[in-house]
Amino acid sequence: AGAAGAARSSPVGVIGVVGAGTMGSGIATSLLTARSKGPGYRVVLVDTSQKGLDRGMALLERGLKSLEKRGRVSKAARESALAERLTTTTDFNALSACDVVIEAVFEDLELKKNIFGQLAQICAPDAILCTNTSTLDVDAIAAAAGPSRAGRVLGMHFFSPAHLMRLVEVVRGGATDRPTLEAVLELTRAMGKVGVVVGNCDGFVGNRVLDPYSYEASFMLEEGAMPEQVDGALKTYGMAMGPFEMGDLAGNDIGWLVRKSRGLTDPATRPANIRYCEIGDKMCAAGRLGHKTGKGWYKYDKSVKGAIVDGEVAELIKEHRNAVGAPQHTVTDAEVIERCLYPLVNEAFLTLEESIAARPSDIDVVYTNGYGFPDWRGGPMFWAETEVGLPRLLATIRRYQAEFPNVPHWRPSQLLVNLAEANEPLSAWEAHLPGRAGLPGRAKL
Repeated sequence: AGAAGAARSSPVGVIGVVGAGTMGSGIATSLLTARSKGPGYRVVLVDTSQKGLDRGMALLERGLKSLEKRGRVSKAARESALAERLTTTTDFNALSACDVVIEAVFEDLELKKNIFGQLAQICAPDAILCTNTSTLDVDAIAAAAGPSRAGRVLGMHFFSPAHLMRLVEVVRGGATDRPTLEAVLELTRAMGKVGVVVGNCDGFVGNRVLDPYSYEASFMLEEGAMPEQVDGALKTYGMAMGPFEMGDLAGNDIGWLVRKSRGLTDPATRPANIRYCEIGDKMCAAGRLGHKTGKGWYKYDKSVKGAIVDGEVAELIKEHRNAVGAPQHTVTDAEVIERCLYPLVNEAFLTLEESIAARPSDIDVVYTNGYGFPDWRGGPMFWAETEVGLPRLLATIRRYQAEFPNVPHWRPSQLLVNLAEANEPLSAWEAHLPGRAGLPGRAKL
């Protein structure tokens, strides 16, 4: 089945999902409730064990019932989807009849490469193979499927819970062909999602741009702030939740694993002379992973709604401050907004420079649909131009760059520099990038 084949011309009818965990079951739920052109997608959910499938089925049924309560699916449709259009199995060969396969195992590059090697041997030559990843190299995963399949491999970065969150970053690999891209965008629309095409890099658009936001939040803890102040300032600004609440919800260990994979948690492999905050690592080492363990940056009690400020966290932060000798000052809410959001926007400008994002509005769509950015502010790029102003943004970034020379994300984007110094609007951005001028609002994705 691994021979080269032409691009798909037949409609998508059968879709496989590999991995019945939280993400895989959420994706399967969305597929079963999608507005397909035919009688509905048939879904094959595969896991390595029956125990995993049983857990996934419980999550899937719970997800469908939540959609029923929201009025997004009827009881009859929910029951028929489970009875007539869902197959669960531990047999990988059941994926041989699938038009599209979405791999949704946990973030481990070698594991994903192994799975794509197997899919290359099992699936039809024209099958589309997708990896659900939030940071990993889509081209490295595609290579594991072999050169004959590279055009029909791409990333689909879903957001959790996948049956409720609207955003999907559709990650185009270096060899992904246009028919494959268009087929996956059509599938995304059928699932009721907002698909945004992005380029392949560490973190794509959403998570890459979020890194400096998260790092600055931690740095301010070293300097005198507490999690509840940082979260409170950003929620007052309009964010759905602050970075520490978000970490607890997603699982603090997810970011911890990413930092480990980048060699940041070990001083021996961490880049020299670059500021790094270990508070998050110490939290995870203490078992404070968030909601799943009942404690993270906050503590959680089923009898109490929402996050509860925890004195143990305050003590951990104070011990860390003393250990590293961090200078202290009163962190204001205005400083929180500048230090979290200004470098986020700066990194977003870099994704435009590198053709990772196709246009500024795509970045705004990603953030208002996937990261809780207040839609009434228009998105980070629109906000930066209309409320902050690009000259003021640049001047503030340069001030922080001088104050924190060991923090790379304060180095201003050249695109931002060009626009701000020429006092030009954001709409003029393409004219400042060689090779992009004349393209009507789209990158070479």
